[in-house]
Amino acid sequence: MLIEPVQDTFKTSSKMDEKELEKYTVAAEAGDASAQYNLGVLLSEGDKKQQKKAFAWTLKSAKQGFANGQSLLAHFYTNGIGVGQNPDKAYDWYKKAAMQGEAKAERFMGLDALHGIVGEKDVEAAAEWIRKAAAHGSDDASCDLAGMLLRGEGMKQDLDEAYRLFEQLAKKGLPTAKYNLAIFCLDGYPNGREAQRAVQLLEEAAAGGVPIANVTLAQIYMEGVDDVQQDFDKATDSVAPLLKTGPAPLRRIAKDVLKEIDRLESEK
Repeated sequence: MLIEPVQDTFKTSSKMDEKELEKYTVAAEAGDASAQYNLGVLLSEGDKKQQKKAFAWTLKSAKQGFANGQSLLAHFYTNGIGVGQNPDKAYDWYKKAAMQGEAKAERFMGLDALHGIVGEKDVEAAAEWIRKAAAHGSDDASCDLAGMLLRGEGMKQDLDEAYRLFEQLAKKGLPTAKYNLAIFCLDGYPNGREAQRAVQLLEEAAAGGVPIANVTLAQIYMEGVDDVQQDFDKATDSVAPLLKTGPAPLRRIAKDVLKEIDRLESEK
């Protein structure tokens, strides 16, 4: 089963030195919205006191109508950075940024409409927002779009286009796309089952932080699929990391997988 694409975190810039901080501060104090936004990005990486300053500068940027500042402010409200969490305010600021074509905000609006998290569930509106975010360069949104094409959510089902997008994104290194492409390979679409390729993609997806890929790998090695031989040691190694760091549901699945491996080994 294909996983739901996860919400991406706001990508902050690399740390700046004191001269850069001073440069942005001078411009921000003069009212430059872009500089205020950049200070927000920088200071959000600091301690709680700095994060409060980050929020204050970002609020100034957002109030001036700077789309990146509005999206960052929404991110702060979502995650409680420099301010208390407030999903409703996050939604309002994301919407303002999305109306200006900011890709992260458009993706948020799409996922919110798809799942009805804050606003009302509306799959057609979700499809429209996700398409816009993908067109504005969001790889995560393109991955969401591929999933919606696969399932026929808010648009006509199109397996060929879904596969094309996942393959394109996998080549760019997106771990979630690699996982989804691996599932296509296992299902035999469109070129017949490609178990070895699926294993390679799953290993890369797991290394990239997609924990469900560990489970799928373990299942392949536990059963043996086509030219991928049964290997209980590799199956165990695949799910072992989930016991310490995986989400609670996957930790339970990992334990069940290990129990099944023990059973199968005892029967040999």
